[in-house]
Parts: sequence; structure tokens; C-alpha cells
Amino acid sequence: MQELLLSGIPFIQRLQSLQSPVLDAFFINITRFGNESFFLLWIPVIYWCIDKRFAFRLGAVFLFSNWLNVVLKNGFATTRPSPDAVRVLYAESGEGYAFPSGHTQAVAAFWTFVARNLGRAWLWVVAAVITVLVGISRMYLGLHYPLDVLAGLVLGVLCVFVLDRPAVFRALQQGRLWPALLPLALLVLDQSPDAAKTVGFAVGLLFGYGLEEATLGFVEKASLPKQMVKVAIGVALFFGAQTGLKYVFGSGVVFGVLRYVIAGVAATYVAPLIFIKVNLATRRQDVGA
Repeated sequence: MQELLLSGIPFIQRLQSLQSPVLDAFFINITRFGNESFFLLWIPVIYWCIDKRFAFRLGAVFLFSNWLNVVLKNGFATTRPSPDAVRVLYAESGEGYAFPSGHTQAVAAFWTFVARNLGRAWLWVVAAVITVLVGISRMYLGLHYPLDVLAGLVLGVLCVFVLDRPAVFRALQQGRLWPALLPLALLVLDQSPDAAKTVGFAVGLLFGYGLEEATLGFVEKASLPKQMVKVAIGVALFFGAQTGLKYVFGSGVVFGVLRYVIAGVAATYVAPLIFIKVNLATRRQDVGA
């Protein structure tokens, strides 16, 4: 595998021959569309303010895609392009193994899901442009081989078309809580810290969403000022749990899972509960306390 990846070095070198300060800045900013923080911000915002069912499904597909990427990365354990062969920029966004590209796969899964479900032709164009540009950025920055990028793109798209089906989500959308434990089985295949946090967040997402649907039924729509306050409270709560608990629990797979379970429940259940309590959101009339 490593030898096959190395065959892409000449392509990276040709791409980097176009280098300039403007292109450096452009591709560093473009690659940030694939950073974890981008998705950890926007999926909860969609959940709180736009369409919680859409965000739940998006989050579930996205997290499985992310878990699959982690498993494949650790399974193939391929190294990234050497700084001796290519110019490496923004190295902090390219830690760990190379194959497949996590940034490309994340962007492909996220934007393919959005375009497929909203059914707008222009969104397919947006999805394609962003995914291709992020993929190019990973090679321009010297962080991935062409095969890494191609594999990430294909896997991200496949995850959407295979998993985004009504039958997959029907039981989860009926308020049942037991399926929330299913992602824990994925730890059998990979117990790395990245897998642990992905599995933990998936458990938190499933449990929190099911609990919210069964007991709260909060309504996402609100006035713009209320939406802005909701986002501020929700972001502070979510990232407070996601980051702050790191200093409470420390490292380790079990604590990594627990930290992200709590962060997921904070985003999907605790935040909506607070919104209702402080009159930033209303409840569906058919849901009891």
C-alpha cells in the first residue's frame, strides 16, 4: 500500500509547483472546511435552529463515516508524504496516519447528505466544489497522497447512499432509547482515542435525541434574536462539555467515550431543555413532560 501511495508524489510536486503566498493562504483556509470543529459546530446549530430530525440523521451518517475512516486509517497505518519529498504546510491538520483522507471523507459525507436531502441542483454543485477543493488542498499542503483523497471522497459519498435510508432511522425516530447502546459494539474493532470519541458522541446523539423526542419535543423555529441566544448557550454548553471534561476525566478509552456521550447528550437534550426553560423555544403540543 505504501508503495502505491508513494507513486502519487510526482503529482503532489507538480501541484505544489504552482505555489504562491496567495494559494498557500487559500488552501489553508479551504482545508478548514474539513476540520472537526466545523462539523461539531454546524451539526448542533442545525439541530437547535433549523431541523433537528435532519441534523440527527446527518450526525448519525457523519459519525459512522468518521468511525470508518478511523478504523481504516489505523488498519492500513500508512505514513503521510515526507517533508523531504514535498513541502508540508498546516501540519497540525494532518496528524496520524494517511489513508484515507479524513478531511476529504468528512466533507464528502456532510455535503453529499445535504445536497441529496435538500434536492437542489445548485447544492450538488456546492457539494462537488467544496469536496474537490478540500481534496486538492490536502495534496497542495503536502498532507495526503492522491489515493488518500480519492478513497476519502468515495467512502464519504458511499456512506451517505448506503446509510441514509428511512429504514435505518425509523426505530430511532420513534423515541426508543435502546439503540443508543449499539455504537458501543464498534469499539470491538478499534479502541483508539479517535474511535472512542466518535462512538461516544454517537451514543450521546442517539440517547439524547430519543430522550428529547419522547419528553420535550422542542420546536426549532424562533425569532432571530432568540436563535442567536440559543446558539450562544448551546455552543458554550457543548464545547464546555467536550473540552472541559477532558481536564476532569483525563485520558483513556473509557473516559473518552464517557466525555463524548455527555457532550452529545448536552447538545441534543440538555440544550433544548434549557431553551424551553428560559423561553427561547416552545414545545410540541403532543409531547408530555
